[in-house]
Amino acid sequence: MKKTILLSILISSVLFGCGNNSDIKSSNDESSIKNSEISSTFSSTSSLSQSSISASKPSRPHNHKYGEWEILEEANLFNSGKRIKKCESCDANIEEIYYDLSEVRFIDKNYQYNGLEREIKIEGILPKGIKVKYKNNKLTNIGSIVATAEFITDDNKIIDKKEAVLTITSYIGLPNINVTTINNAAIDSKEVYTDMTLSIDNCLDNYKLENAAGGIRLRGNGSLEAIKKPYRLKFNDKQSLLGLNDGAKIKSWVLLAEFYDYSMMRNATAFTLGNDLMNGKGYYSSDFQHVNLYVNGIFNGVYVLCEQQQVNKNRVDIYEADEDEETLEIGYLLEMDNYGDDYPFEVGNTTYTATDSNGSSQIIPTRTYSIKSDIYSLEQQKYISKYMNSVYSILYNAVCLNKYYELDENFDLVESKHIDAYSTINEVIDLDSLMRSYILEEIMKDIDVGFSSYYMFVDFSKDSKFNKLTFGAPWDFDWSGGNPGIMFNYNYGTSNGNYNSLFTDHMNPWLFLLSKLNNFESEREAAIAAIESRAKKEISDYVQMKSSLQKYVEPVRQWCSKSDLVNYTPNPARVNEAELNQLIRMLQEQGIMAWIKRTFKLDGYSSRAEMALDLCQKIEDACAYCNNKISDIEARAERERSAQVTETRRKCSAENERFINERKNYELRHRDEKEQALTALSRFDTSAELQNMHTKLERMKIDAENSCGVWGEYSAPTSMPEEVLLCDAKITLPNKNGVEENMVLPMWINLYECNIIVITSNSGSTSSTDCKEKQFVRKFLSRMLKTVPPEYCSYSIFDSLHKGASLERLIDVTNVGTTDLNFDLFTSNESDAKVVSCAERRKYLRSRPAEIIKFTAGRNKSLFEYNKESGDFEFPFTWYIDFNFPDAPDNKLLDDIKELLVNAPAAGYSFMFVTTPNGYSKIKELASRFTQTSILHVDVDKAICEKDGVQIDYLGSSTPSSDQIYNFMTALKKYYDEGDSINNRIDSVFATKGVELRDASKKLTIPMALDSRGRLVDLELGGEGSVHGFISGGTNSGKSTLLHTIILSACLHYHPNDLEIWLVDYKQTEFYLYKKKTPPHIKLIGVSKTPDFTFSLLDKIEVEANRRTELMNRFEAQNLEEYRKHKNEPGYVNIPRLFIVIDEFHEMSQFVSTEMEYKDKLENILREYRAQGITCLMADQTFSTGLSGLTSAAKNQIGLRIAMRNEASPQEIKDTLEVDRALYSDSMQRTIAIMSQGEFIMKVYVRNSRGELTDIKLEKFKGLFTKGDDIAPISKALRSLYKGQYQKSLLYVNTKEQVSWDDAEPMALDALEPLRYPNIRMYLGRSATLRPCFGLDMGRQPDENLAIVGGTAYQRWELLASIMRSCKFRNYKLLVFMAEFSDLMSDFAPNIRRTCQEIPGAELMETLEEWCAKLDSLEKLIDERRNTEDIVCVFIGLEIANVELSRLPDKGGNRSGGSRSFLDTISKYATPVAGTESIAEPIPAEKSEAFNATSIIDKLFSSGARNGIRCITEVSVYRQFSKILKIKDMCRHKVAFSMSADDCLMYLGNSNFQKSIGQNAVYGDGGKEVKKLLPYKLQ
Repeated sequence: MKKTILLSILISSVLFGCGNNSDIKSSNDESSIKNSEISSTFSSTSSLSQSSISASKPSRPHNHKYGEWEILEEANLFNSGKRIKKCESCDANIEEIYYDLSEVRFIDKNYQYNGLEREIKIEGILPKGIKVKYKNNKLTNIGSIVATAEFITDDNKIIDKKEAVLTITSYIGLPNINVTTINNAAIDSKEVYTDMTLSIDNCLDNYKLENAAGGIRLRGNGSLEAIKKPYRLKFNDKQSLLGLNDGAKIKSWVLLAEFYDYSMMRNATAFTLGNDLMNGKGYYSSDFQHVNLYVNGIFNGVYVLCEQQQVNKNRVDIYEADEDEETLEIGYLLEMDNYGDDYPFEVGNTTYTATDSNGSSQIIPTRTYSIKSDIYSLEQQKYISKYMNSVYSILYNAVCLNKYYELDENFDLVESKHIDAYSTINEVIDLDSLMRSYILEEIMKDIDVGFSSYYMFVDFSKDSKFNKLTFGAPWDFDWSGGNPGIMFNYNYGTSNGNYNSLFTDHMNPWLFLLSKLNNFESEREAAIAAIESRAKKEISDYVQMKSSLQKYVEPVRQWCSKSDLVNYTPNPARVNEAELNQLIRMLQEQGIMAWIKRTFKLDGYSSRAEMALDLCQKIEDACAYCNNKISDIEARAERERSAQVTETRRKCSAENERFINERKNYELRHRDEKEQALTALSRFDTSAELQNMHTKLERMKIDAENSCGVWGEYSAPTSMPEEVLLCDAKITLPNKNGVEENMVLPMWINLYECNIIVITSNSGSTSSTDCKEKQFVRKFLSRMLKTVPPEYCSYSIFDSLHKGASLERLIDVTNVGTTDLNFDLFTSNESDAKVVSCAERRKYLRSRPAEIIKFTAGRNKSLFEYNKESGDFEFPFTWYIDFNFPDAPDNKLLDDIKELLVNAPAAGYSFMFVTTPNGYSKIKELASRFTQTSILHVDVDKAICEKDGVQIDYLGSSTPSSDQIYNFMTALKKYYDEGDSINNRIDSVFATKGVELRDASKKLTIPMALDSRGRLVDLELGGEGSVHGFISGGTNSGKSTLLHTIILSACLHYHPNDLEIWLVDYKQTEFYLYKKKTPPHIKLIGVSKTPDFTFSLLDKIEVEANRRTELMNRFEAQNLEEYRKHKNEPGYVNIPRLFIVIDEFHEMSQFVSTEMEYKDKLENILREYRAQGITCLMADQTFSTGLSGLTSAAKNQIGLRIAMRNEASPQEIKDTLEVDRALYSDSMQRTIAIMSQGEFIMKVYVRNSRGELTDIKLEKFKGLFTKGDDIAPISKALRSLYKGQYQKSLLYVNTKEQVSWDDAEPMALDALEPLRYPNIRMYLGRSATLRPCFGLDMGRQPDENLAIVGGTAYQRWELLASIMRSCKFRNYKLLVFMAEFSDLMSDFAPNIRRTCQEIPGAELMETLEEWCAKLDSLEKLIDERRNTEDIVCVFIGLEIANVELSRLPDKGGNRSGGSRSFLDTISKYATPVAGTESIAEPIPAEKSEAFNATSIIDKLFSSGARNGIRCITEVSVYRQFSKILKIKDMCRHKVAFSMSADDCLMYLGNSNFQKSIGQNAVYGDGGKEVKKLLPYKLQ
């Protein structure tokens, strides 16, 4: 019964999980309690690692219903939390560990298709102990997928899942980045941000950005020299750009220009590889996107948008110091950067050497590093500097010297616990990151990897993820991958095992030392680690078995009887692996059932003690078996470990032995070579070679003596020497007997390579002008001037301390008055409006290499190499010579010299400095860092020359002496003075040099001046850089003479069918000379100063340009040169180049300043008509006035600038030339000051052999002299030469010259402007416009009548005579009504009558009866509307006739006024008409009666035009005209001669028109403007 009860209790304790396993007690059977404890001990239980279920009291079985979670411990990023929820029906609860994932996001991503595999990554920081696993998260082609991110604990339990949609859409082209700077400000600083807004379009909608505010500045070092500039962006607020870096929002971004990478894919490739190699390990590599960049609406090109290398949790994730935080234990982002921009320090040791595979020992160069993260104290800089040098020392010692060190807490080196290089280095360097960097650089072959843009970082903060020196953030690969546009080669690779090529300025010491790392020790460590790991695993298995057995020993022993058998000695031999596993399974899995069987004697044991004893023996045997196995494993592992150490030592010994053997072989080879050299030298002492050497030495001495010829003579050199003598030196050489002795030899320098010469003494730059070092410079300059062609070399001389006195007699070079010598002196440290400072000149010299490098880059040569091979010298060499380089130069000067040195070889720069030893050390330091050119150091105190560590004795040079320099300067000045005195008469020069026809299709090259050596100089117009030209010159400067020279020379050198010339003379005193004797090239002469003329000229040019465009379009020609290639094709019409010469150009610019239509036309002429072959040459007294009002775009087209003397305003010369201030050296300032009449400074565009622009310079020339008497004979000769080969046509406008009637002019006007029916046309005289004459068209509107008011009777008669001749020319019916006693009748009655007689059908009415009869007939024509011809009625003295007629009765006999007759009214002022007795009597008219015909006159003026009758009247003054109110109001056409301002206001509507009348007449029709009119003069 007891057994049954106990069994029931045990079964229920196993089956029910909700109740508590309470202790079971029985007073009758104590053994039941013992067995319960044993069975509980042997029972198998399971527990959750993260949750558990517990209950405190029994209850009925039920399904638990739990409430909400209650937080027991809060979770955060660094620690998990605990929470619990309880059953609502019982005390059961669930307690679990949980993690905070609230800040982790997994969001949708949308990409454009680009062929790359895309994925989504989580955003935010995972809690400690949690990792993420992605599923279905890769997509390459267009489409979308649902990606899953599973969050997993360290024991691989999934605690959460998130889903997001990954989409790839079609490619829509590159995104557009639009940058708009505030007020369109220029982006021209590397330090200061320019305010801007940035927008992004042509991209996915979620990537678009609009008007994000921030700043933009230049960035980079070498890339800044390019035309296409790289930029750095910094936004006011954090921005995500185009989803880069998984959409991270950051303020700073970069736009790479990729100017030097024509593929624009090298950085992109490197960033892609970098992402694969770096980002997975947390080392960081920039994301990127190609974009189109627009700045202020102008397309700048395709750029690469990428990330700024900076400390940021989304980039280089290290601790970033707070502002002003001076703690040393922060994160440091470093760049190997030999530019040394930010907190620079050096890493390395000049004694560090390494051996290449040939056994050669080479020095590993030091490198400069910049701190790219923020630091706030000098101590932080020293801290990281010491750390870097110590880490580098550990690397070097381990790799090259087999010495192993580690760092103590002060970064001092102490002996390492490791005995191999790999383990030692891995303590301080993240070798995995370094190896990945090595792989990337090997693939990309980046030549810049050892010079700059190589990043690394370390973090000393408390929670650092990078406590070793880590390499990442790869950058700057545009010069990688064998870029053909770069002059260097990638040469740090290690594939050939030869390290010789590595020791260059672009060798990366980290990667080089990594390539030499001997990894035998690391192999040993890896092998030993594998042995120990395997042994540890096996031992662990047996220890676990033993542990599992031992916990059952004591419970089993309690059942054993107290006998000797309890102390049984274990026998492991009785146990094998199978029995051992069976025993453990029995104990762990079948304990309860075994106990039951034993209790009820189900297995045949005689007693519990027997059963327990047997089990105890088995357990002890099994434990002994495990102990034996563990001992065997440990012994085997020790044997394998020892074998591995022995093998490693063997390998190391073999490697060391190989190294020793190689070194011995090298020493033996070196010894043999030395012995061979000594043997050869011994043979040389007695050989012919020695004699030949001495023969050559003698020849060198003779060449040195003769290199400069006779110092008292000079003519400009024409060939470039390869070398020039520098000084004499003393050197030890074997004499003719083979015995070494000191010899004096000349020292030459190669002019086709960069030279840096530093002459020092203790007094240095502050010494007197007669010291040895300055004598050295003067002698060198004299040799250069004597032997080097002036156009092949330019000199920038700096002498701020002695103001040019250091040159002594050479100062005369600046006074020669020629610009040929390119010898520029700068003596001021301060800049003002008149003086260019030394600093400004250095800035100019810094800017020039960009253009030179652009020119030579495609040729893969430096300027030295290019000039030597081509001989073109499209850019001359430049010598920078400083007499006063300071002992302690400031940073600005050092920065200038640094920039000049960097680009010196490529740009053809050489240098000579006079300074102190301390100044020399500064120059030497700069040269060692920024150029590969060695310095030639001349120490005049110690009398030594030194270069590349080699010293020889310096002896100076005897020639040229001071007297020889004096004689040389006298000869040089005489040479150029004689050039100035050459006969420059145009006829003499062209008679001597000859005249050859040139081709104007591409551009104009017009000989017009002589240089200082008597060579002809061309004026170049119409080509690139000099489409148009401008000449400025004050009074008596010779400007007009130069214009005549240019005009006549153009006529002489071009065929009339090739060149057409228009002359515009606002001065009205020069170009009229070409009217009588016109060269065949000149087709238009405008001598006028009126707005009408200006506007008509601009109209005519526009019409001509359109005509040319239409002709060119027939053959799809882009310019005149292309058009002429179709010469023999149908439809071709010859187009000559049009050359427009405008004197006093400011008149034109002022006239158009208020007329936007014509201002735009002028702008178009200057900007757009080059292709049509239209070229302008403008002249004025001042540049600023002449071009006032023009836009910069138009001014920029006026590339040719000539400045003549201007005594009233010398500044106008500089304003005209518009070049960099740095070109105005002291010598150029003097040249400007002493210019004489006819001389000028011209901005010259230097071109290469292919006609490409390469440079701009200023040169002085002397214009050819032309007199007014030269025009007629030259014109006559040209007309004779080209007789029958050109069209004779000339359009001549001269508003100061009155001409007679000529039928040709009305005919020309009719041909140009056909008359439209039913208008009639009056030819009034000459127009101020380009019309052949002034034609007045009168229509049939009611007010189409003409009034002529003011002036003298003679002026009015001249105009009426032109009108009467117009009637004859056009066959109009002319009716002249002449009132008696009018002033015209008094003065010109015979002339009027004679003119009427000459015109067929003309009628003259002189009496009132004749007036009335004719007026009556005209009224009938109007009333009956039967007029069939054009009738012109001219009324002379109408104001008098109107008064008298008004007093007469009307036709019906009714009077309207008094009874006084017409004769009575005028008798008081009547005078006899002179000469009437000689005039033929008028034709008798039919007898008629006079009546009041004023109403008919009114009708004629109001309705006559509708019936073909136009009326013309004249009066002397406006007050008389105003009395005829009806007539006044019916005259739309008005001509005014001189009158008062009040009359002008009443008559023409504007008193200002009075100024326009002057001595001439003006025409107005009621508009805002009047037109100049010059009536034909009486014949």
